[in-house]
Amino acid sequence: MTLEQTILNGVDRNEIYRYLSAKRKVDDSWQTYVEAVLEETGTLILPNQLMIEDAISIDANQVKLISSELQLTSENFADHIKGGKRLWIVAATLGHLIERKIKYYFAVNPTRAVVMDACGSALIESYCDILERSIKDAHTEVKGFTSRFSPGYGDLSLTTQRQLFERFDISKRTGIHLSEGDLMLPQKSVVFMIADQPVDTPQSIGCQHKCASCTLQHCIYRTEGM
Repeated sequence: MTLEQTILNGVDRNEIYRYLSAKRKVDDSWQTYVEAVLEETGTLILPNQLMIEDAISIDANQVKLISSELQLTSENFADHIKGGKRLWIVAATLGHLIERKIKYYFAVNPTRAVVMDACGSALIESYCDILERSIKDAHTEVKGFTSRFSPGYGDLSLTTQRQLFERFDISKRTGIHLSEGDLMLPQKSVVFMIADQPVDTPQSIGCQHKCASCTLQHCIYRTEGM
């Protein structure tokens, strides 16, 4: 099975409907339509990624990457990875073809464009799940891991992305670029971090709701009530 097929097979359909703000069970015809758009979106993905591993030290709200000589300031992030000794930084993208197709569909079929955008978001989440799992599978000696944490969550500023991009040359190595506002292009791209934990902790086995930590309060994909 190819990586593209694995990503497609790993998509959580509930995530697609959440992105579409579907609050009730959708009928069969709509499910069929979404499946067709998802299948098409899956043919457009060009997955690429970069992983960096570094030893870390944590002091109050400072997370120091020892080999990389980089310092991240965030009380929320420092608390999230408390007890960790190693940090993995992952930059992942599905490439630019999805964006081009969405732009085309907005001109000729806006409904399909909106559904494809939701499918693309679910596909990048599936890709991140695969990459996270690959780290865990490669480090079976580690007793626990935190859940994913990204720039823009809590008090970890979105500008942290620029620090990471410049230090690790992420644009050149992945094809992901940053806008003036530090948003990633192509849009179906993610930067996340996980750390080791000495035991299974609430950070590693607890709630995976990213919306509870994200600072984008008015995001259209935000889980209701978060």
